[in-house]
Amino acid sequence: MRSKRVRKFRSRARKILIAGQLVSIWYVLILTGAYLTSTTGAAFNDIEVIKNSLHANWDTDNNDWDKSSLDFDGTKAWAEGNTVYTTVKNAGDRANSTSTWRYFLYKVVDGKPVGNPVATGVVPIIQSGKMGTISATVTENGNYRFTIRRPLGHPAKNNPDANGHTYIGWSQLITVNIVDNLPPSEDTTIPDNSNDPKPQPETKQPIGEITDIKWNIKGQSGQVTITWKNPTSPEFSHLKIYKEGNMISPEFKDQKLELGKDDTKTKVTYRITTVDKNGNESAGISLTVSKTNVKVN
Repeated sequence: MRSKRVRKFRSRARKILIAGQLVSIWYVLILTGAYLTSTTGAAFNDIEVIKNSLHANWDTDNNDWDKSSLDFDGTKAWAEGNTVYTTVKNAGDRANSTSTWRYFLYKVVDGKPVGNPVATGVVPIIQSGKMGTISATVTENGNYRFTIRRPLGHPAKNNPDANGHTYIGWSQLITVNIVDNLPPSEDTTIPDNSNDPKPQPETKQPIGEITDIKWNIKGQSGQVTITWKNPTSPEFSHLKIYKEGNMISPEFKDQKLELGKDDTKTKVTYRITTVDKNGNESAGISLTVSKTNVKVN
């Protein structure tokens, strides 16, 4: 009799245990579903999207310096229709195969670049000692100039922008007159405009170079003073001074250049160009300077 009671009690206890396990599983399922649909789960699911978004905003320009050195010395610039061009020289030891040299095109008003860049791009690879060409398309008549930004790793540090980049200076002035390049109309009669007032011609060629160059060397100190006379033309605006192909003074108006001993430890080549009021720049006069001599090239 007692054995029957024990078996009956064990059977009831087993049923209660199974019911409790079922209830526990039910609660676990409910909590798991709530977790997966909550904002916490969504945050984990969005990690990959955030990573991809940040990656898309990275600057792909390579700022390491590969020993290339671009400049506008001895280059030319021109327009064909609404496309402007300039040649670029690589005076460095190597091709610009890894460094990013980025060019910018600006519109020029009253002899000065103004506003935001009209166009930008990456200078193509130019072998050491060779010339390359960059170009851009414009939509308005006017004057334009290119400039080129050096990679951050380049040793030149003159006039850096807010991000630490320096620039090689400006290309020759480029004049675009899109109207002149339109096809002629059906009426081929040439109107007689002989009585119309003629505008004053704009200076297209750069004015003369500096003259009467003299120098004074103070003993063995290496201090050198170079003097000259600026052009007397009323079109003369200012000078530009380059050191080893890098512009160190974009608007120099004095007639004297003083160099300390640190500037003349080795032979250094300076180039002084003249600029008129329309922004035309001359080829310039080159001076090779050392602590014992100045040679006009």
